[in-house]
Amino acid sequence: MKDRGTAIFELIRADQDGRSSSGVFTAGLRNGGTSLVQAQDGEFGPELTAELDAIAKKIIDGSITVTSPAAIG
Repeated sequence: MKDRGTAIFELIRADQDGRSSSGVFTAGLRNGGTSLVQAQDGEFGPELTAELDAIAKKIIDGSITVTSPAAIG
C-alpha cells in the first residue's frame, strides 16, 4: 500500500533543507513509501508474513531487482 504521508514528509524536508522539491518522488520499500498491509479478513499467517518480510528486505538491499514497468527509478 502506498503511503502518501511519506511523500508529503519528504517534500517538506527537501524544502526545509533548501533542496529543490520539484520532480518525481518514488514511493518504495527503501524509503517507507510502500509496505505490506494485512489482508482484509485478518492476518496472512506467520509463515507467509515472514516470507514476504524476507523478500522485502532483499528488494531493499538490492538482492532482488524489481523489473515491473510500474516501478519508477
